[in-house]
Amino acid sequence: MRCSTTKVTVFDLLGDPWVLALLGVLRTGEKRFTDLQRDLQINPITLSNRLKTLEENGLLQRLAGTVNKQAVAYRLTELGQGTFPVLDAMANFGVRFSPPAPLTAEETAKG
Repeated sequence: MRCSTTKVTVFDLLGDPWVLALLGVLRTGEKRFTDLQRDLQINPITLSNRLKTLEENGLLQRLAGTVNKQAVAYRLTELGQGTFPVLDAMANFGVRFSPPAPLTAEETAKG
């Protein structure tokens, strides 16, 4: 990823839980701001800040509404889609190395 004073490093970007959540949701396709806010249950200011960061770093494209100028949508760019292998590797690592779930009361009773 490109880096300058206005750009962030890949570690800064992918280390942010909201960015990871946004990339995951946008992986399925174009979404409107209100849909992202509803799906992620995220504060609109936080959402706006993360979307702006992703757009400034070339991972996201902002699409102005054609009929309703306030209906802004977002989609991943080719660079944004390029994060999928990294996100998949992170998810696989988490599954592989996360501690086992604690036993339920039912499982504990069975011994």
